[in-house]
Amino acid sequence: MKMNKFLMLGIAGLAFAACSNEEDAIVGGDANNKTMVVSIAGIGADTKATAPGDKWSPDKDATAAVTNINKLTLFFTDANGIVKYSYTGDKSGKTTEWNALFTTEGVKFIGLKDVTAVHAIANQDVTLAVGGDISTLKTQYIAQGLNIAKSGIVHVGSDKTITPFSPEPSDADVEVKLPSAGDEGNFYYTAEIQLKPIISRIQINSIKIETSGTKTFGPADDADKYTLTWSSFKPKLNGIYLNNIATEFTDFAGTVNALSKNTTYMKNIANGTWMLGSANMTDDAAYVSYANSAYGELLTYGTEDQGKTPLNIGSGKCIAFNVFVPFDLEANVTDPENTGLDKWASTNNPTIHFQFDEDVEGYTTTPSLTGGGQLTAADNEFIATASVNLNYKLPVVADGGYLFANITKLYSDAQGSTELQMQAGKIYNMDVIISPVNMTIDLDNPQSYNVVVEVTVLPLTEKTIYPGLGE
Repeated sequence: MKMNKFLMLGIAGLAFAACSNEEDAIVGGDANNKTMVVSIAGIGADTKATAPGDKWSPDKDATAAVTNINKLTLFFTDANGIVKYSYTGDKSGKTTEWNALFTTEGVKFIGLKDVTAVHAIANQDVTLAVGGDISTLKTQYIAQGLNIAKSGIVHVGSDKTITPFSPEPSDADVEVKLPSAGDEGNFYYTAEIQLKPIISRIQINSIKIETSGTKTFGPADDADKYTLTWSSFKPKLNGIYLNNIATEFTDFAGTVNALSKNTTYMKNIANGTWMLGSANMTDDAAYVSYANSAYGELLTYGTEDQGKTPLNIGSGKCIAFNVFVPFDLEANVTDPENTGLDKWASTNNPTIHFQFDEDVEGYTTTPSLTGGGQLTAADNEFIATASVNLNYKLPVVADGGYLFANITKLYSDAQGSTELQMQAGKIYNMDVIISPVNMTIDLDNPQSYNVVVEVTVLPLTEKTIYPGLGE
C-alpha cells in the first residue's frame, strides 16, 4: 500500500493551519511509500539579529520573522532518529520551492519509506548523511556568539508524532523527489513543526557609574546608624565578561551541554583574553580593551547628571551577549505573552562581570552619623571595617589586581524577590548602574553588595525584570 505524508512546518510563536481530519485518517505501515507536503507557515521568534553591537528588536510578526531564515535543512528519520532522507534549501536558490515552503501550500516530498519523524534546522551548514543519527548534531557556542549576523541565529524544530491525513491536499503543487525515494502514494500525513531560535540575547543598553552618592549602614540592630558619602567616583572599565554559560547545544534534543563557570579571574582573565574552561571565549563572550600588553579604557565617560555618569556605548548600540537556553522542540507556541517554552532554572542564569583597574584620582568618602553628632573612636573603628568595600583599593596579586562589579542574579520583580527563569528566543534589555558599593576583588565574593539592573524583556510583548549583582 502506498502512502503520503503532509507536513506543516511552523516557526516559534505562530498559530498555523494543520489540515488533519482524525475521522478520515488512513493509517499504513512505515515501510510503505509516503508523500509529505512540507510547509513553513511563518516564524514567531522573539529575536532578530542585526550587525554586531547593534540592538536587536523583537519581530513585528511571523512574516517579518521569516526574513531571519536564510537556509533550511529537513531531515526525515525513522523511529530511532536515523536519517532516511534529507533536503536543503536557501533563499538564493530553488526559488519556487523556497517560496512554497514558507506558505500554507507547502512542498510535496513524495515516495518516502520508513519515515516517522521530521526535523528542521535553519541557518546552519549541516553535514549529516543518510544513515546518520540525528542526535549527533550539535551547535557550538562560538558559532552563536555576540558576532553573529542577521542570518546567523540557528533555529530548530521537530515533530516525532506525525498525524494521518486524508485526502490529498489540493493546493500543494510543488513536488520534490529526493534521492532513493519511491513513487507517490495514496495516503497523506501531517507533521507540525515550529522552528525556534536556540539562543536568547542579553543587551546592556546603558551603563552608568554612580559618581557621587551615599550609603547607610551599621550594626545589625541599627543598620542606618552611619552614612557614607562619596564623590568623584570614575573608575576605568577594562572589560565586560559573560560567565556561567553552556558552550554546546544539542540541536534535536533541545538541551545544553558543557556548562562553564569561572569562580575567579585568576588565570582566566589575562593578557586580554577570557578563558572558560579550556576555551578562549574572548571574541564571543567578552568585550575587552587590551593593547601593548596593558588593559585600556573600554568605554569613555559622558556627562554627569544627578550623581550618575554614563559610559559612552553609542546611539543604537549595546553590549550584547547570546545565551543557549534549552526548550521542548515539539512544543507549539501560540501565546506571545507566555511562549510555552521551558523556563530554565534561575541557578542556570548567566553572570556578567565588569572589570576595573587603577585607583580613582580625586575619589573621596566621608562618614557621618545618620542622625548627626560627633563620631566616637568606636564609631570610627566600626566604619573603617564596614566601609572597606567603598575604599576602591586594588589588590596586589601576582596576576595583576583588579576590582569587579558582578551581576550574579536576574530578577523578575523590582523588589528582587523572584529570580528570572530565562526562556529561549527572548531579548532581555538591561540598564546597569554601578557604584563603589558594588566593587569586589574577584568574580565570586560573598562580601560584595548588590548592583540593581533594570531589565526590559522584549518578546512579542514587553515586560520588566530586575537583575542584581552578587551580595
